[in-house]
Amino acid sequence: MTTDQILARLAACGISPVDPTSFAPEDDDPFFILTDVDDDGVGTLRYVLAYDAEMIDDKTAYTDWIHEWARATDRSDAIGDVQSHVDFDGGASFVQWSLNGTRTRVDFEQEGDWIHPDAADAIIDQLGSVEGRTRLFIDNGQGGVYAWVLPGTVDQFTELFPEAERA
Repeated sequence: MTTDQILARLAACGISPVDPTSFAPEDDDPFFILTDVDDDGVGTLRYVLAYDAEMIDDKTAYTDWIHEWARATDRSDAIGDVQSHVDFDGGASFVQWSLNGTRTRVDFEQEGDWIHPDAADAIIDQLGSVEGRTRLFIDNGQGGVYAWVLPGTVDQFTELFPEAERA
C-alpha cells in the first residue's frame, strides 16, 4: 500500500495531516505514517496522539503532553492555565490546566521518568473524548497511540491497524 493509499484510508476515518503541504513521512508503513512527528516532535496528523510513557525527562514534559492532547483532540483553544512542577527527587509535584474554564490539578510524587499514573489518568479523562468520534488505542507496551475516528469507520481503521481496540 502506498503512502497516498494509506492517507486516503485514514482520511476516510477522519484523520488527516495538520499541514498536507509539508507532510512527508519517511516510510510507507501505516504505523510510521500514523505516528509521524514534525521536527519539534509534535504529531503531524489530526486526531492522533502517539506517546511513550517513559517521557518525563524535563520540567515541561507534563505541560507539553497536555498541549499535545489538546492539539490531537482539536481543543487547543479550550485549554489554558497549563502549569506543572516536577520534583525529580520524588518530592511534591503537580500538573494543572483549565479546560473550557474548569480547572483541574493533580498532585503527586514523581518517581523516575515514567508519567505518573494519576496525572496520566486525569489528562486522559479530561481530554480523551471527542464528541462524534470513537477513541481507539494501539498498545505498544511502553505507551501507545490514540486515534479518534469518525462513526462507522472503526472497521476501516482496524483493517490498517488490527491491534487497535476501543479505548
